[in-house]
Amino acid sequence: FGFLYQWIGILTSIFMAGAAAGSMAMAQRVKKIRSLSGAFLICEFLIIVFSLLMGFLLTGQAIYMQNAPFIFMILFFVSGFLLGIEFPLASSMVLSESQEVGRVTGILYGADLLGGWLAGILGGIVLVPVLGVWGACMVIVFLKTSSFLVFAFNKSL
Repeated sequence: FGFLYQWIGILTSIFMAGAAAGSMAMAQRVKKIRSLSGAFLICEFLIIVFSLLMGFLLTGQAIYMQNAPFIFMILFFVSGFLLGIEFPLASSMVLSESQEVGRVTGILYGADLLGGWLAGILGGIVLVPVLGVWGACMVIVFLKTSSFLVFAFNKSL
């Protein structure tokens, strides 16, 4: 059991390092971005592509036992990085409409925590055991594509 908990800690740390790196990278560039909504759509698209690639990678013949730790480290870092670039971008978009920094940050952070909690519960109990890894990745692709389309065609956002 110690080996399992060690890897859970390592992968969580790698994910958080990716989130920190993505957040710092976007926080430095967010003031220079001309179209925040365009950048947000690009980020959404990157998450869709990443989810598709992750589905192919995790269900294909690409993972061999000797490569699995390295592949999972990369996947965790990239997913954290994508999350990290999306949060400051969303904060800047919402903040441009409302100048209440604490309220905007609190609402977005609360929504992020709720989404993470729901994804953890549904992913571990429903999606992966029932649909498998490929099916769970396709659910993510469907959800992110839906949010991408809603955001792309809603002119008020």
